[in-house]
Amino acid sequence: MTLGKYNKTAIVGKNGAGKSTIIKLIARFYKPDEGEILVNNININKFKFKEYQNLFAIVFQDFSLFPLTIKENVSGNKEINEDLVKEDLDKVNFDYSKFSKNIDTYIYKYLEDSVELSGGEAQKVAIARALYKDSPYVFLDEPTGALDPLSKAEIYSLFDKLVDNKKAIYISHRMSSTKFCDDIIVLDKGKIIEEGSHEELMKIKDGIYQELFNAQAKYYK
Repeated sequence: MTLGKYNKTAIVGKNGAGKSTIIKLIARFYKPDEGEILVNNININKFKFKEYQNLFAIVFQDFSLFPLTIKENVSGNKEINEDLVKEDLDKVNFDYSKFSKNIDTYIYKYLEDSVELSGGEAQKVAIARALYKDSPYVFLDEPTGALDPLSKAEIYSLFDKLVDNKKAIYISHRMSSTKFCDDIIVLDKGKIIEEGSHEELMKIKDGIYQELFNAQAKYYK
């Protein structure tokens, strides 16, 4: 499997197909039992770990935020540029202006003036953090899982801008969210069984992608 030859690639499949595992292998959270993973034809284990991590901005389903300010959560370990923090929060339509201290507001109610974010708000902050990191590769593992249907549609409509000039890899259980991708990889039991655009995969008779898409189609109407 070759990732990166397209700007936007989706990885889909049934539960347990190995979608999230691939991302964790690429990110060096796991070590492969066999074979190797290459970046520019170089085994990833030959890169210094910290430098290698800078290649990727990842939003997992089980992301974590910290009891710090909104701007500290977005900037992560990087120097805080408040204008850029606001720009990235604006991109995901996170309304920080409703808080009295704006992006200096602490999240999680451990201080008297801190706030508790909703699941959707927290996920938008996590996506903004990935944008702020400004890595050449963006991995999004079911990034809108905590969002309501309208917010999901809003985020997906913005994805082209969110990952402008980057390589984006999407993991999703929702077939409708893959239609905007240049390439779709279908996994089954850890193996690639189909690959192509949405239109190409829908033409495969008795294909898994077609089966998954049609099974969910009634929910898109």
